[in-house]
Amino acid sequence: MKKIIISLLVVFCILPSIGLANEESFFRNLIVKGGAGSYEISGEVRTSQRFIFYSVEDGHKQFLAETKIKTSANGGKFVPFSIHVDIPINELPKNATLILHLYEKTTNGEIIHSYPVVLEVFN
Repeated sequence: MKKIIISLLVVFCILPSIGLANEESFFRNLIVKGGAGSYEISGEVRTSQRFIFYSVEDGHKQFLAETKIKTSANGGKFVPFSIHVDIPINELPKNATLILHLYEKTTNGEIIHSYPVVLEVFN
């Protein structure tokens, strides 16, 4: 069972977060630096929207609520973005994976182009 979970993490979280997702992805070239609650995430986004959104959770608890960041949308071309995340060390999960969810929203508020990024795995 543990091997299956690890395989799913690799396919759905780790490969996309290192830029090995399909060419239709709206996020690419993601790099995560840091640890122990302090993370720098950088990458590129292809969007015609003026904003992208993110939240941080471990599947059970939300550590950062939805946050909106402004992009320099460029007609569907990839543009750089960066995010800094700080979570107090005493609030970090145990035996869990901390995940940053990147996404866009439609004008109706629906989440689209969701993209999970593993920040850190805690054992």
